[in-house]
Amino acid sequence: MIFSIVNGGTADLHEKKINFESVKDEIIYFINCAYRGEQSDNREIKSVGAQWRFSVLKYIRILNRTSSSDDEYLESTYLLIEIYKLLAHGCSSDIFSSANPLNCLVQLR
Repeated sequence: MIFSIVNGGTADLHEKKINFESVKDEIIYFINCAYRGEQSDNREIKSVGAQWRFSVLKYIRILNRTSSSDDEYLESTYLLIEIYKLLAHGCSSDIFSSANPLNCLVQLR
């Protein structure tokens, strides 16, 4: 609880249980939309605009909560790798509303 408060979280004694499958589907959809947005006029990802940063931070926080003893640990690790690959790719491509997506996330923390 103290760790959560220090990191800007709430003082909830019980963290909400998140449906990993729905989060996984949402992350995969986001990644696919971002990559397609580079090649075509993908309105779904552009409508997010600057809000993509908050979505990515939410995904990273959720995935980082996965313990190595959880069943979803390998999938969670894979998704984290894919998110960081996408952000690194976005540093040299016009995917997001920023020229340096990794720096944007650091500034939000």
